[in-house]
Amino acid sequence: MLESILLMSVLMLDPPAQPPAGGGDILRGPEVPADSLKPEKDRKKADAAASDKASRPVLEQRVLFAALDGLKLDDAKRAQVKKIQADFEASVAEWMKTSEVKRQELFEKRKKTPTGEPVSDDFKKGMEEIEAKRPKLASVKEQLTKVLDRSELEQLRTAYGEGLKRAQAELTKRTEAERAKQAEERKKKAGEKAGEKDGKQDGKQDGGSRDGDMKPNAPGA
Repeated sequence: MLESILLMSVLMLDPPAQPPAGGGDILRGPEVPADSLKPEKDRKKADAAASDKASRPVLEQRVLFAALDGLKLDDAKRAQVKKIQADFEASVAEWMKTSEVKRQELFEKRKKTPTGEPVSDDFKKGMEEIEAKRPKLASVKEQLTKVLDRSELEQLRTAYGEGLKRAQAELTKRTEAERAKQAEERKKKAGEKAGEKDGKQDGKQDGGSRDGDMKPNAPGA
């Protein structure tokens, strides 16, 4: 029993480090004070949070499975690991299939919500209940402690931690690139609007000059 606990402690990692305050989560933009949110922005924020919760487990699963594939194991252990992976993937696929129906029901009800109203508590609660039933990666880690030895678990822990860091760095890079792109698009649109405004002003001035040129010369000129 003690050995199992020790092995589990080797495998389980601390949660990924949180980004500095004010930097925003790697999967969404900077936090906005709740009292300044308009209903439309509130909805977008809720959507981003839901997407964040759904994407993180997928990311962690892919990183863990990639780390497992990189371990040098004998045929017997590899077969056991493959079965653990396959069983988990099957359980996730089944969960996605059943949860999709519930999600559709929630979003259909949400479509009927009058424009301008914030996301309802029922919608949030429903999404949280769906996510709570997602198969947990912790069950895979627990099974691995019964298959891999201490050295293999340590190698897995290292590879998993490094994989998460690389994935987070890539997500941060993509997020920053997307923000820069959006900022450039906003700047471009603002420039185009300013150009249109200046063009209209120049047109008015040119029109006034032409009208003046067409007037007959004053007497005695």
